[in-house]
Amino acid sequence: MAKAYISTSQQKLLHVKSGNKCAICKITLAEIEAVISQGENAHIYGENPGAARYDASQDEGFVNSEENLIYVCPNCHNNIDNVTPHNYPPERLFELKREHEDFVRALPQSLPDNEKISTYLSEVIISLSSIDDKPLSDIYDRSYLAYEIQDKIDYNNIKHYNDTINEYKVFQYYLHGEKGLYDIALKEGGFDKLKIYNRILHVYMETLEGFQKKGTQLPYNGDSIYFDGFTKIFEIIKNSKGFPEINDDDLMHCLHIILVDAFIECKWFENPMIGGT
Repeated sequence: MAKAYISTSQQKLLHVKSGNKCAICKITLAEIEAVISQGENAHIYGENPGAARYDASQDEGFVNSEENLIYVCPNCHNNIDNVTPHNYPPERLFELKREHEDFVRALPQSLPDNEKISTYLSEVIISLSSIDDKPLSDIYDRSYLAYEIQDKIDYNNIKHYNDTINEYKVFQYYLHGEKGLYDIALKEGGFDKLKIYNRILHVYMETLEGFQKKGTQLPYNGDSIYFDGFTKIFEIIKNSKGFPEINDDDLMHCLHIILVDAFIECKWFENPMIGGT
């Protein structure tokens, strides 16, 4: 096979789907003002005999397509091709690529607008609380024992969404406290925050049941659990009757605020001080 030719369109598609971050170590590959990216297009199945993971049965068109490329930094590229290629068989790299691109899809493309978020968050919460059709669980069975947030992140095997949780935890003031939406609703007899926690908990349990049915080995992938919960609740809200017109970016911001709060309040994922799945 000749030297790999990857079309400009395939490269651009790969870079967009990768969100300007290394799919393995997550470093940013180019600052906004930079002209040249530090990212590299790494082949999963090697393009030539002797290359890491070369497989003569693979079609040349596929080998040089976005589907067989993973966008990484130079250090990770060297690791997967030269230093420890035995640790990165095709199956693992395809999984890393999928997980990373899922992670990128769930990230808003703009920064939160505080003026908008306060209004939109209220609408999203009202919508989510009104469409809960699951039997109420005993939310308080999920005992709240003190723990460090980073310990919970690590305990639940969360890597991609580590930064997301730490970035969005500062927005809890929108939900709790004298001016928080949850506390105001409680005082005024509005929506019940337990219905929101209940929906999130049910989605979480459904995801775990899906893993069990597939025979997924422990420990479960916390990033897959977060993404699954995010996408399911995103679709539930988008498809609910009477949901106001909110662009996807603003809805994503609101949903991350709600989910990260549920994570911190221990209504989602396992408390490292108790144990569990």
